[in-house]
Amino acid sequence: MKETQPIRSQKALLIYLVLALYVYLLNAAGPITRYLQDELNLSYTMRSLHTSAFAAGMVLIGMFGNLLFKRINYWLAVAIGAVGLGSGGLLLVLARSSALSLAGLFIMGTIGTFILALYPAIIDREMRQHAALGIAEANVLSSIFAAMAPVAIGFFASKVVGWRLAVILVAGAAGLIGIYLFTRKDTFTPPLAPDLAQEKQAEAKLPRLYWVLWLAMILSVTVEFCTIYWGADYLEKVRGIAHNSATQAVSLFLIGMIIGRIVSSRLLDRLGARLVLMVSIILGLLGFLMFWAVPFPAVSIAGLLVSGLGVASLYPTNLALSIDASNGLKALAGSRSTLASGIAVLLMPLLLGVLADNLGIRPAFLIMPVAYGLLVLVLALARRMRAEA
Repeated sequence: MKETQPIRSQKALLIYLVLALYVYLLNAAGPITRYLQDELNLSYTMRSLHTSAFAAGMVLIGMFGNLLFKRINYWLAVAIGAVGLGSGGLLLVLARSSALSLAGLFIMGTIGTFILALYPAIIDREMRQHAALGIAEANVLSSIFAAMAPVAIGFFASKVVGWRLAVILVAGAAGLIGIYLFTRKDTFTPPLAPDLAQEKQAEAKLPRLYWVLWLAMILSVTVEFCTIYWGADYLEKVRGIAHNSATQAVSLFLIGMIIGRIVSSRLLDRLGARLVLMVSIILGLLGFLMFWAVPFPAVSIAGLLVSGLGVASLYPTNLALSIDASNGLKALAGSRSTLASGIAVLLMPLLLGVLADNLGIRPAFLIMPVAYGLLVLVLALARRMRAEA
């Protein structure tokens, strides 16, 4: 029987777009705080609190969002998330105090994360047996938008209009989509009624191997977001690259991640997850050494690209391994994986900022090889646990 071709409905394409807008603003938080630092006279620690404010919202939704989504339909939640993303972005650009800018980022991270939490379920409904393809496509588009964020912020910051326009355009688009969804009652679909299997799953416990790989996910996200949020500062303070150019240079890291995810997705079946992870860690470390240790700006910038190629597959591959190790508790494992991302984005850039305040930005970046070393140890432990099982 001939295999059916994937059908990308208007709803599927819409959730692709809304997710991409969310990821753009998530990745814009780091570059934005560099300009807020000058405007509001923020320390590195206070800047880190700004990026952590977005992640704190992610953690809240990762912990308690499932209780909410059982009670409201998915598209209504997406509409609320899009409006919250737009409202938080508007508050951020209007803020003239750190309290208001923190509030704007927290609103985006909390209400906006409704989108992140629900997009897999919506794509699963819309694309059925092709849901995996839909999720992959949505993430590739999101990676492209993520790479655009520092470029757009640096570009507009160098013009008379200022960096805020790079946020207003995207936050405004998200808000308008949310308002549109509120006017389309026929778009709303009821929440999935939990069946007996789901209720039992909610009471079950994930195996120890899953939690070891959960730590690997935290470490993977650590090296990703510490680079995204603080890479431009390093280029400016240590390598002497101009403010706006340093912000735009971070897009090379994200471009590397786009290329790395496309390539690694094709190599996983051929090489296996273990070899892909090993090559990824080697590439990531090589890129970091080029970025951190070589005293030439061009090499540091090239190091961002190489590092992005390596980092790209760390989280997706560890996520796939953790889901496989969940003993069939895939929904519960997926929820806890979102929590891992939130915790890493919440705490690790903040830790790097505190270290930068006390030791300087260059020694603070040594948190990266420490994270890579711990990742190697955690993956070795996971391999041993699989062999003993």
